[in-house]
Amino acid sequence: MELRKLKKKDAKRMLQWMHDITVVGDLKTDFLSKTMFDCEEFIEKSQCGSDLHLAVVDENDAYQGTVSLKYIQEKTAEFAIVVCKDAMGKGYSEWAMIQILKIGFADYNLDEIYWYVDKNNTRALKFYKKNHYQDVDVSEICIYKELTEVEKERYVWFRLTKKEWGERDADN
Repeated sequence: MELRKLKKKDAKRMLQWMHDITVVGDLKTDFLSKTMFDCEEFIEKSQCGSDLHLAVVDENDAYQGTVSLKYIQEKTAEFAIVVCKDAMGKGYSEWAMIQILKIGFADYNLDEIYWYVDKNNTRALKFYKKNHYQDVDVSEICIYKELTEVEKERYVWFRLTKKEWGERDADN
């Protein structure tokens, strides 16, 4: 497993998961309406800008998913990850999440990384619980984008601080 910059060749597999309702059904973005052009444009834009989007690839450099740090502001960022259906249950998500958290805390010197999951997304909630991530009240998170009341209530919110990361890292 490896993280690398997204490449144009990843667009086909990216579009595959975007059009798989079992993968995107509980995600906030309407991925089902995305096109190959949208994927290629996302990949191109990922090469510059303040957000960090990386490909999760296997030992043959085949794209398995995308892991991201978005809305990087001062000392905080939003984490996101999605993997292809056939990559689920093979350790890609757990491995990629640990790698992007390391990058966020070490390379970007972030104090806090947060993410959220639709309350109906039992697969993702089970994953975070299994990996010992604790949900928090959204008011405890330093978020630099405006949230609606629906967003605050509809999602389960998670946060990991640099201090908590250091404690987790020391345990391993």
